[in-house]
Amino acid sequence: MYLPIVGAVGQHSPEDVPNVYKQRGTWAIDTVRLIVWRGLRGMNLRQKAQFLELLFFYLSSFTVLVYVPTLCLALLGWAPLDSSAMGFLTRMLPIVVATEAWLLVLNQPYNDRRRRQRQKYRALWRVRTMWVGLAPVFMKASLQAIINGPNKKPAYKVTRKTHVHAWHWRQTLPQTTIVLTVIAVAIYAARFRTLPDPILLVGTVYWGGLNVVLLSSFVTRSWHGFARAGEGLAPVAPDAEPQTARTS
Repeated sequence: MYLPIVGAVGQHSPEDVPNVYKQRGTWAIDTVRLIVWRGLRGMNLRQKAQFLELLFFYLSSFTVLVYVPTLCLALLGWAPLDSSAMGFLTRMLPIVVATEAWLLVLNQPYNDRRRRQRQKYRALWRVRTMWVGLAPVFMKASLQAIINGPNKKPAYKVTRKTHVHAWHWRQTLPQTTIVLTVIAVAIYAARFRTLPDPILLVGTVYWGGLNVVLLSSFVTRSWHGFARAGEGLAPVAPDAEPQTARTS
C-alpha cells in the first residue's frame, strides 16, 4: 500500500553488539508474535509460505542446540549416525553441495550491474555469521513471544542512536562459552584418541564445526570501535567513523 507521507528518516544503524541485539530481538519477537498469535487467515498459499519462512528463519536458531552437542559427542566417539563411511559420504555430499549452492544463489544480487562490488562469497560469510551469532537472541525472542501469549507484549524501547565503543564481552559470553567448550572437547578427543571414523567425523564437523567457526567470527564483533595504538588499545576517534554513518 502506498502511503503519501514520510514514514522514515535516515538515522544511525546499530553497529555495536548490544544495540544490534536490541534491534534484531525486537524484530524477532514481533514477527513470531504476529504469525503465531495473529495467524495467517485470509492469505493465499504463496502469502502464507512467505510469512512462514520468516517464522522458520527465527525458529531455525534452535538447531545450534543440536549441531554443537552432536559435534562434541562425535569428537568423543559417539557418532550421531550409524552408517558405513561410503554410505554416509554418498548421502551427505549431495546435501552439502546443494545447501551451499542454494545459499550462494540466494545471496546473489538480482539484476545487479555493479559486478565489482558484489563480493558474493564474503557477503555470504558475513550474513551466515549474523545468522548463527544471533541464535541466542532469536531463541530468547521466540520463547518470549510464545510464553507471554497473545496479549502480553514486552515494553518497546527505541533503538539507541549512538555507538558505544567498548569490548562487549558480556553480550557474547554464550557464543564464547560454546566455542571454548568445543575446543576443550577437541583437545580431550585428540589426547585420548576418541575420534570416530574420519568420514563420519567430516560430516559432523560440517554441521557442527561450521557453526563453531561462525560463532567465533561473531565473537570478534564484540570488540567494537577500537583500534590498536602501540601495544595497547585506544578508542577510534569520532572523525574516523565513515561518513555514511552520520546524519545531517
